[in-house]
Amino acid sequence: MENLSIEYTDKQRWFAFTKINTLSALSQIVQIGTVTPLLSLSLEQLGVEPAKIGVIVSASWLAILLLYKWLPRLLAHLGLVKTNVLSATLTIAALIGMTLTTHLALVFSLNFVLGIGLILRWIACDTWIVAVASKDERGRAIGIHETLMGLGIAVGPLLLVVLGVGSAAPYYACIVIVLLSGALELALKDYDTRPQTPAENRHGKLFSIIPTALCGAFIAGFSETSSVSFLAGYSISAGYLLTAAALLISAFGIGGTILQLPIGWMADRSSYKVGQLVCGLILLLGTLAIPFSQPLPWLATMSYSSGAAPLVA
Repeated sequence: MENLSIEYTDKQRWFAFTKINTLSALSQIVQIGTVTPLLSLSLEQLGVEPAKIGVIVSASWLAILLLYKWLPRLLAHLGLVKTNVLSATLTIAALIGMTLTTHLALVFSLNFVLGIGLILRWIACDTWIVAVASKDERGRAIGIHETLMGLGIAVGPLLLVVLGVGSAAPYYACIVIVLLSGALELALKDYDTRPQTPAENRHGKLFSIIPTALCGAFIAGFSETSSVSFLAGYSISAGYLLTAAALLISAFGIGGTILQLPIGWMADRSSYKVGQLVCGLILLLGTLAIPFSQPLPWLATMSYSSGAAPLVA
């Protein structure tokens, strides 16, 4: 980063961390925690076939897959504040569009736009945390940030419990939340930076592993979003009411929040490879348990929360 050499006081750094984490968590509540199950459940209520629902919900991750290579240059051109503002603008535009149409092709396109907003915010905020943190506190700062990401997924479905999925109310609530995140973005102008592109950065070995890292992040993120989408409809088909189904999705996010610290501790004590393997094992066991856990709500809650393993990997 261009300003990694700038020395912030502890008060300045944690003031910035608070705002960055808050705006990122607010965006996460909307972009994954609310919109993904909202689209899945509302389309199911309209009688849309499950295969079509899957295609529509996957549009946001298709956007990520197609655009991630251009993100470093976009961040270098716009800076982190403008990138986050662009993310909020695209997200709000997509949400407004979703209140105006149920045409499947248009909903797919709007979710694609929302996916662009998601990847812009995701990468920009992760970069921002690293840029502001001192070298010896980056691990803790990123851990806190990722914990709040899991909390965002847990909180999002609760909006559906309160507002339902049969009206435009949850979309309007999401717009208000994104506007709040946008206000925080503008309040961080003093901490703005323009990350260097790979061609400008001297650390060639570091950038050589970025495609692999992004691929891993994409797979984990796709699994995360697919789970939020799939589990909502699956719970209803298993006989749960909308409120109970939404609460089970919240359990998924809570699992991602709670598991952050123990898996991070385990990775520090052993290795990141061991942490990844344990996450994969937890995910496998949880996935296998889901079909058998539906008659017992407490067991279903445990199975769903274990599905957050990719989120912490």
